[in-house]
Amino acid sequence: MAVTNFVVLPAVDNYTGGALIRRLSNTDTTGRGNIAAIDLEIWRRNPVFGVGPGRAIDYRAQMYEAITAHTEFTRMLSEHGTLGLGAILILLYAAASIAFRAREPRARGIAIALVAWSFLFMANIAMRLVAPSFTFGLACAFLDFGATAPAALGRGRAVRPIRRRRTGLGTGNGAPLAAATDGSSPA
Repeated sequence: MAVTNFVVLPAVDNYTGGALIRRLSNTDTTGRGNIAAIDLEIWRRNPVFGVGPGRAIDYRAQMYEAITAHTEFTRMLSEHGTLGLGAILILLYAAASIAFRAREPRARGIAIALVAWSFLFMANIAMRLVAPSFTFGLACAFLDFGATAPAALGRGRAVRPIRRRRTGLGTGNGAPLAAATDGSSPA
C-alpha cells in the first residue's frame, strides 16, 4: 500500500502530466445528482402512476435539460410512480432473499457480489444495457446451482431414485431402484 501511495501513484501522475490527480480529486457527479433530484420532483408531482415509460425525459427537458436518467431507481419512481416503488421493493426483497437463501459461503459470496454489482450499475448507469439484468439473473441461477453444488461436484455419492415404470421393471416389491449419478452401477 505504501509503495502504491508513495511510488506508483506519483510516477503515474508525473507520466500523465498531473491528469491522474486532477481526475481523482474531481468529485463532481457530472449532473447525476441534479438528474436524480429532478426525477424525485417528477415523482412528487405524479406519485401514483408516474409520467409513463420513457416520458420522464420530456419532463426533465422542461425542468433541466433533455437528458436520460442515470439512476435506475429514481427513473423507476418518476416514470412508474407507486408501481415503480413496488418494483424497487420487490427487487430489494429478491436481493435479500438471494443473500439469505444461499447455504454455502462460496455460493452466498458470489451471489451477493453479483447482486451488489447489479445494484451499483443501476445506481450509476441505469438500465441502458442488459448487463445488470443478466447479472442479477445470474445471481439467482447461481443460487439455484449452489443449492445442489455438493452433489454435482462429487463431494459425496449422490443417489437419485428411479421411478418404477408400468412395464414391470423394478425390484418386484414396489420399491424404486436407486442409481448413482456418478456413473457407477447401484450396489
